[in-house]
Amino acid sequence: MSSSSSPSGTSSRSVTSSRTGTAPDYQEPVRNRFASAEADEVYQLLRQTYGPNQPIQLAAPQGEFAFGSDAVNVNPAAPLRVERMWNTAPMAAHAHPVEMFVAVMAREGGLQVSMGGDEIRLAAGDCLAYATDRPSRVAWQGGQITLVALPLAVVADVARLDDSASPASLFGQSRAAAPRLAHHWRRVTEHVEQELRTTHSALGHPLVAAETTRMLAATALTTFPNAPTTEDWFESGGASTPSTVRRAEEFIEANAHRPLTVAEIAAGASIGVRGLQQAFARHRHTTPMAHLRRVRLERAHRDLQLGHPSRGDTVRDIAGRWGFGRPDRFAALYRETYGTTPRETLRS
Repeated sequence: MSSSSSPSGTSSRSVTSSRTGTAPDYQEPVRNRFASAEADEVYQLLRQTYGPNQPIQLAAPQGEFAFGSDAVNVNPAAPLRVERMWNTAPMAAHAHPVEMFVAVMAREGGLQVSMGGDEIRLAAGDCLAYATDRPSRVAWQGGQITLVALPLAVVADVARLDDSASPASLFGQSRAAAPRLAHHWRRVTEHVEQELRTTHSALGHPLVAAETTRMLAATALTTFPNAPTTEDWFESGGASTPSTVRRAEEFIEANAHRPLTVAEIAAGASIGVRGLQQAFARHRHTTPMAHLRRVRLERAHRDLQLGHPSRGDTVRDIAGRWGFGRPDRFAALYRETYGTTPRETLRS
């Protein structure tokens, strides 16, 4: 067996401020490679990764067997994992639900997933969301697959489940709701995987990682049938007054350096998510997350003014520190807001 992992994370310089705090430090995504021809070693890998609380039962593969995986993890607080697996012989596994949303895409070969009497066969290009509340049996004929794993808590937050709804009941076993949605899921996940595997990836910035994880959660909720899109499980609103907006703005100002969800902002303003969104729409003609982005843009502008290339500061690092993972989009937004480029501000 052979395995390796990426070097330990590095930290980018942060400009301190007693009033507003600083963005979290950079952490390089962790890459782990694994290869083995021993079924017992493969069993241990799958159990440690996807079944830490419930045992995975792995049937002995048939014929000559070689298994490999190449996984990238990011954001320890709410882990996002993208993993490519390949194997050369038929194998089968029985797995119990874990506290993650897991979607699989067949890249080469075929896959058959059974849950109770429900069976789905995947060919190359097909994708499927595993049920989050029932055990499954997976028969893999060999080939290559990609797995995407997200914390169920993040998906539930994006779905805005109320207190009576269990995150474990979010998804049943299902294909994408439509071929165009399956195509969109493939494009989005491949883009995220490519960025994860990039040296000094923008996803090493905790704010970028958190927003990307939430974006993938929203894409999953759009792609695969789930309870929140078919039932009325959303929170009620609340009093959408100007004072509500002010409380939310104060909360955002104090916490813009942390990964924030709209639910956390709503809780900080003592109102439901819908009420918060209605309040911002009515009194600010924007959304809470758009306001958060504007505050983070102001913080990035401040750091650009205080930084200088001679001290090792870069536009990419400062933008990523404040949650802007695409330097080109950050530059366009910055120019639109400040009438100059971030590079010019950093050099001045």
